[in-house]
Amino acid sequence: MNRTLGTIVRVSITAALLGIILLEVDLPEVWKHLKQTNPGWYALGLTAAFASVGVNVYRWQVLLSMLGHKRPYRQLVRLYLYGVFFNLVLPTSIGGDAVRAYYTSRETARDQPIGLADAVASIFAQRLTGFAALVTFAILFFFLGGTAIGDRRVRALAAVVIAGFSATFILVAAVSFSQRMMNRLTAWLAWIKLASVGNKLGRVADAVRRYRGQRRLFVRVFTVAFVFQATVCLSVFCLGRSLGLTDPVWYYFLSVPLITIVMMGPSLGGHGLREGGYVVLFPTAGLSLSLLFLSCTALAGLIGGVVFARGGGRKSEIQSWAKEHEYEFNGGEDPGDDK
Repeated sequence: MNRTLGTIVRVSITAALLGIILLEVDLPEVWKHLKQTNPGWYALGLTAAFASVGVNVYRWQVLLSMLGHKRPYRQLVRLYLYGVFFNLVLPTSIGGDAVRAYYTSRETARDQPIGLADAVASIFAQRLTGFAALVTFAILFFFLGGTAIGDRRVRALAAVVIAGFSATFILVAAVSFSQRMMNRLTAWLAWIKLASVGNKLGRVADAVRRYRGQRRLFVRVFTVAFVFQATVCLSVFCLGRSLGLTDPVWYYFLSVPLITIVMMGPSLGGHGLREGGYVVLFPTAGLSLSLLFLSCTALAGLIGGVVFARGGGRKSEIQSWAKEHEYEFNGGEDPGDDK
């Protein structure tokens, strides 16, 4: 019942936001911009978007190796594309991260078994390091160039969003790496009759804490996370140039992280929130820019769907597994998704 209600809320928010955007923007102008897209700049943007996928997969590979699991890069690319596909076409039923965790713990059992907790921990750590890079980018470029956001109300709202996300990130990181805080959380969950949830979180946190003693490798992981965020920003910059936008490249390093943070709000796969963010921060061609970036995501998802079908994957078996384990991630990364 709660899951159904949550889905209804997300769908309603998405529909309302998209409705407002469609009423406010000049659709013929949007179509005009799209028809005049420069193919050279678009190709560069698409290339950068796919490069961000490659960077993110490498980060995941390093995180798995830190837990003692060596996996071929090509294999992880395939599993990652599964996740992109599910995030794109089934954002309300099965998260792409859940699909990755399922196949990571299932397909590789012939080699060196990866337990579900380790699979989840590697993906969670990937998210966590991505959030760290996202927070750093957002704070750094907001203070360096936040005045470029002309509307004071939008600038104030951006500051609140960044502050709220930063505080949430610090809390999640603290709970993940602190046994004491995790004990308090599981005790509270038991008190509200959710002890099973607390037990599952505890097992994942136990695996995540195994990363604490590997500082040198974590430096590499964080560095790769920053490269990923930069690649996504450069992708959107090239797409903006394909539409004739003249905003400087540093403005994209301010705007794209902000939009990514906003997309984590309640909606259907980030839709509505993403388009709204682009319209506000790129008023001359925001919806067109959002659609171009969505096309890059869609292409990556299409490739993931083809790979998934060729690999014999079935949605039903993943749904049964997710229900059995009461396990669900919230999807929503852009072609590289993982923040």
